[in-house]
Amino acid sequence: MTTISNTFTSNSLVSWSWDFGGGFSSAQQNPTFLYTNPGRYNTQLIVTSSNGCIDSITKTVAVNPLPQINFSSTNPAGCTEHCVTFTNTTSILTGSIVSNYWYFDQVDTITSLSPTICIENTSLNQEDYDVYYMAVSDKGCISDTIMNNYINIYPAVSANFDYSPDEVYIVNGEVDFIDLSQVPNTWSWDFGDGTGSNNENPFHKYNDTGFFQVSLLVENSFGCIDSINRGIEIIPQVFFYAPNAFTPNGDMINDEFIPQGYSILPDDYNMNIFDRWGELIFETTVLFGSWDGIDSRNGSMCKSDVYIVKILYRDFFNQRHLFIGHINLLR
Repeated sequence: MTTISNTFTSNSLVSWSWDFGGGFSSAQQNPTFLYTNPGRYNTQLIVTSSNGCIDSITKTVAVNPLPQINFSSTNPAGCTEHCVTFTNTTSILTGSIVSNYWYFDQVDTITSLSPTICIENTSLNQEDYDVYYMAVSDKGCISDTIMNNYINIYPAVSANFDYSPDEVYIVNGEVDFIDLSQVPNTWSWDFGDGTGSNNENPFHKYNDTGFFQVSLLVENSFGCIDSINRGIEIIPQVFFYAPNAFTPNGDMINDEFIPQGYSILPDDYNMNIFDRWGELIFETTVLFGSWDGIDSRNGSMCKSDVYIVKILYRDFFNQRHLFIGHINLLR
């Protein structure tokens, strides 16, 4: 503060001339000047009294640099629970940065240089988070910034399914799969037998017994995926059926006598065909082998008549069975 004595004469200060350097000046008594660049500046003040007396003073003003904020992340968006890693390259011309403060919506303050935060989204919609960062230099200079909606956390998709019936027997082998997943957009089913489906609730028929690993991969509209595996057992069930008539007339419809069945072992099967006099006219050990109405003794075509079939077979449970029935051959 500039002063002047009134001991011998009456005096007062009437003018002030400030030189801030760089061509900037002021005539105010107490001016405010903003230095836009860091550095050391010689600032001069010249004061004039009411009697024309002049005095001056020069002082050095030190302008310390602000931190230059710069940070980034290669993964600001992702599916819950998503972890975001920041790379902080904030710099300063002189001195050093001594403190870092990160603020995230609904997340505690973090003071590390380049933090990693993990955020969970339990809703069914995308959640966005602002990022606020502040850097403090060793001279107490502060720079800060806010990035609105910088972090995007997508909702989870949760895979789940059920199937019906609870017990599946090979006789029909038909299964209805029911999707129970949370907010999926696409479905990819693997039924464990080399087949699959992209339907939401597919129907599938198994052609063999055994234990099959069924997997479902689901994806939502944000590209988030989840999968689940469940085992399903196709239970063996002994079933045997032999038709009682066929028409071997060459029209490609019902031209052969063909028994059918499930859970029958192929290495212990024998079928014999007899005419009405008990003569054996055909025999095969091929599982579900067919008879085309030809007498295997001489290769002649058998006439329309009733024939006797005798089939001996062993099932999956090692039980032996004997089937005896009649066949109507119609021409």
